Amino acid sequence: MRLLLAPALGVLAIFAVALGALFQYSVVAFIPGSLQTGELTLANFRSVISPQYLGYVWDTVVLSLATTALTLVASYPVAYALARAPSRAVRSWLLVLTLAPFFTGAIVRTYAWILVLGNTPGVCLWAAIPGGAQNYNQPDDESRHNPPRGGSERTRPASEPSHSGWHLRMPAR
Repeated sequence: MRLLLAPALGVLAIFAVALGALFQYSVVAFIPGSLQTGELTLANFRSVISPQYLGYVWDTVVLSLATTALTLVASYPVAYALARAPSRAVRSWLLVLTLAPFFTGAIVRTYAWILVLGNTPGVCLWAAIPGGAQNYNQPDDESRHNPPRGGSERTRPASEPSHSGWHLRMPAR
């Protein structure tokens, strides 16, 4: 039984060393424009609890608690289904279906959601997010204030029909 504990203790030791290395930078003064650090200080911790940053700290705590709660709510039914699966084959398939999203890239997942949800405005509640689904039948602020000037660009007359109207604009990196 103690042999099984050794890998867990090894991982904990690696994390402790990494956190210790990170912690050492939090207790030394930052010297702008230099790669060297200054003397030991607690000013970094004092600045985090200043009123300027307390809102961000609170938002981080609330978001982490909400994420933890939603993860627990979503994971317990999956764990229950895995534990109560009638056969080993069903359990294996449930496990594969549970873990498969972790092996797909962000772009593949994004386009999969596009295929699943479509580009309809009623389904895409995230349309208000910059770079999300946008209705190209309605001019956005930029085109309203900066109309195209000559050249190869042309404006579509109001009488000319558009294709679907709703398109997904991926945010640029």
